[in-house]
Amino acid sequence: MTSKERGGIKGPIYRTILSVGLAFLIFLIFIGCTRFVLGIEYPFMVVVSNSMYPTLKVNDLIIVTKVDPSQLKVGDIIVFYHPYNKEERIVHRIYQVISYSPPAFRTKGDNNPYPDHWIVTGDLIIGKVIAVIPYIGIIPRMFTPPYSYYIIILIIFLIFVVEFANEYMYKEELNLENKELGSICK
Repeated sequence: MTSKERGGIKGPIYRTILSVGLAFLIFLIFIGCTRFVLGIEYPFMVVVSNSMYPTLKVNDLIIVTKVDPSQLKVGDIIVFYHPYNKEERIVHRIYQVISYSPPAFRTKGDNNPYPDHWIVTGDLIIGKVIAVIPYIGIIPRMFTPPYSYYIIILIIFLIFVVEFANEYMYKEELNLENKELGSICK
């Protein structure tokens, strides 16, 4: 089989597109299933401050699940929207249960000397931290623009290089086999 029969330059390009597409599809399925199982839109979050040190460190990846606020208790680590800025998410420990009906909690970062001055109500709670993966949060933080674009381009480039190298090695192998067959036939 010649390189033309294998698709020439189209073969590696086709395989690269297929590889990238398949990887992207697997990623989307994984994220979708995780969101469904944990019942939360963003089940993976990265710790960005030392307010929960030493329990949580900067760049730790936390896994968060949906929770019924009436099931929370003192000591649980929760993720919630900042009461004065809904764009900001905070990860702190429940310091005091003020009320279960309606749910209201006082929180505190483990590394902070005093409890937070606000009250966290049930509608602000995103979820409860169920697992921590130390230091792995640096990876998602690298995937923020513009670094994400560079990394994606690099990955696609590397896949192309591997595919073209495989194609070249296959061609060289065929040439060597043809030479050996030619010398045997003479």
